[in-house]
Amino acid sequence: MEIPELRQPPLETRVKYLFISRHVLGHFPTLQFLPAFYEQRLCNLALASAAKAVMFAYFAAEVSCSSVLQTARRAYSSALIETNKALQLPKNATNNCTLLIVILLDLIENFMPQEQTHVGNEAKHLQGAIVLLKLRGETQFLDPLSMELFHHLSSRVLYDCLKYGLEVPGDFVSLRNQAWIFADDTDQKWRLCEVMFQLIALQAGLKQRLISRPEVMESIRQLRNDSLHLQKAFILERADVMADGTAETHAGFGIRRDLHFRLIQNVLDEITQVCSIKPTGWDILQ
Repeated sequence: MEIPELRQPPLETRVKYLFISRHVLGHFPTLQFLPAFYEQRLCNLALASAAKAVMFAYFAAEVSCSSVLQTARRAYSSALIETNKALQLPKNATNNCTLLIVILLDLIENFMPQEQTHVGNEAKHLQGAIVLLKLRGETQFLDPLSMELFHHLSSRVLYDCLKYGLEVPGDFVSLRNQAWIFADDTDQKWRLCEVMFQLIALQAGLKQRLISRPEVMESIRQLRNDSLHLQKAFILERADVMADGTAETHAGFGIRRDLHFRLIQNVLDEITQVCSIKPTGWDILQ
């Protein structure tokens, strides 16, 4: 008896399933809010192009396929053109769909080699997202979906600032102060961003010699404790989700959480090492 040859699903199907299984479904998705936009994708060309680009860019990064990458580049170019067209209408600048498109464009930048993208600096999409958030006003923080989008962008902005030693944009600080009024300060996503925010402030204070060594060491101790408690909470959360087979709404940081915690620990270790060697001029702060 001849065994029929197994036929692989079409490339686009495999691309879609891989991305959705890793970033939308599963126990800890990074884009758990994406299903809320599925219907809009059918009538929004910018969103459809951005979604196609990010899925193909991720697949290309996973399998190192140049032809798939070319498809991602074409979809990315189309998404940029359609997004710029959409932003010509003021009403489009303040809706959740446009903000999601910018999130996807930023994600594409992370998946594609920098020389393959049209934007030299991936932070440009994050800067654009901050502008859109400002236009949306405080009422956005009353909407759970909008808050999820804000949490996602907060983690991206703060991660980049912490990783590259950048100052947190003033507009983002203002937005976070607005969101604080409506946010649940016990929420783990909010607390993780708060740890990164405080660590960035510590970096800046250390560079400018605005705080004494004892103050720095106390801050390091507190931030290590806060980070450790959060990490334990996420581990317990992961165990609970794995046990009952469900994915909780507030588990949206996904695998990025591990990256965040590694970065936090690395920065704390670097600061500790700096403080262990008394730099010239520190005496005046004692």
